[in-house]
Amino acid sequence: MNYDNLKKNPTNFLSLTSLKVEEFEKLLSVFYGVWVRYFRWHTLEGKKRKFPNARPEQDTKTLATVEDKLLFALVYLKNYPLQQFQAANFGLSQAKVSIWMKLLQPLLLESLKQLGVVPLREGHKLAQLLEEFGDDSYNQDVTERSIHRNSDQDVQESQYSNKKKDIP
Repeated sequence: MNYDNLKKNPTNFLSLTSLKVEEFEKLLSVFYGVWVRYFRWHTLEGKKRKFPNARPEQDTKTLATVEDKLLFALVYLKNYPLQQFQAANFGLSQAKVSIWMKLLQPLLLESLKQLGVVPLREGHKLAQLLEEFGDDSYNQDVTERSIHRNSDQDVQESQYSNKKKDIP
């Protein structure tokens, strides 16, 4: 699996990365700079170099291009496959998948921060942002929220919807 082959099929690209090719390329423009800055001063193992890499944009042996590095990270994070499966898809060993993901995740997060597309984690910041836009039509994707449950057993039974039934 590589970027040049996958971008020819936009449907598969979207399914594997959650991004359209155009969105990927916009993210890539930022990710490229983050990668070059990192690789100039660090090795693939994350160790600090004594001297800067003169050609940080040069291809690496595994995941040769920056496009393939970003694709690798996005496919892994979207699908969360076993590392062995990811290794088979990209022609790597399982150990290399682990090394690459430890390296690429922080770089991807930095790229998303620079684009301003990292989810807000604090409610008051979200409220401020929504006020700035002034539009009342927003969608909320809620995956988890706490539900207050009364500690009194009788009250809990009266509030229970009976939607889930015990299977005999």
